[in-house]
Amino acid sequence: MTDPRDKNKMSGWGHAQDSIFDRALRNSKSRNLPAKNVYDTNETDVNKLLSQSLQPSIFAKKQEGVNLTVEEMEKLCFYDNLTHTYNYKYVMRKIRQEVYRAVRYQRWLTVMVVSVDSYLEYFEQVGFLGLDYLLLKISNVIIGALRKDIDLIGRYGDNRFIIALPETPPEGAIIVANRIINNLERCDLQYQWFRTKATVSIGISFYPGHAHTAPELVALADIVCDQANLLGGDGVYVCPD
Repeated sequence: MTDPRDKNKMSGWGHAQDSIFDRALRNSKSRNLPAKNVYDTNETDVNKLLSQSLQPSIFAKKQEGVNLTVEEMEKLCFYDNLTHTYNYKYVMRKIRQEVYRAVRYQRWLTVMVVSVDSYLEYFEQVGFLGLDYLLLKISNVIIGALRKDIDLIGRYGDNRFIIALPETPPEGAIIVANRIINNLERCDLQYQWFRTKATVSIGISFYPGHAHTAPELVALADIVCDQANLLGGDGVYVCPD
């Protein structure tokens, strides 16, 4: 097994500085986005998607005392209400399981924190609904760069995601991170009159080499992700020893 300490010199390049905007739209629990891939959504589908998002969701049904199906209960317990990713509590539980497995069998486990750059600027341009749509589209592009049913991705704050790559060394994680950045570069984000491209900053930590617990690995990846933002964003940075 390659010594991970030789891999901490890999770093990236820059764009806009990140800022985490504490959205007031926490009542998004009253909206339900359909389970469809919006990577190729046209303008007509955008309007349809946003109009459907205003319908009562499983969260509203729960508050009204309406019985939920098993599928709705799973979405309520495990998934973020906006993006097609796990919620923070559940993804951390899954990462803990992967850490236990990596420690027991001495396997690689890489954790990435992905931060969407220019998040506040998007909000100033398109408002809450437009911001939600753009974030949903970005999350779909990120998911498309991962291994289905193997890699884990969850929501981590307003503009951040946690990704866990089981049995993946840091050089493999760099390939995945570059794939995310390249896919976003090829994707035009459009909401009504506003059209842009998304950039992200990615921080990477891994076992063995950096930490032995899930919270520590996420915290370290988050720290280097912040450093990527301070250095201009749009980059991939690996946590040093």
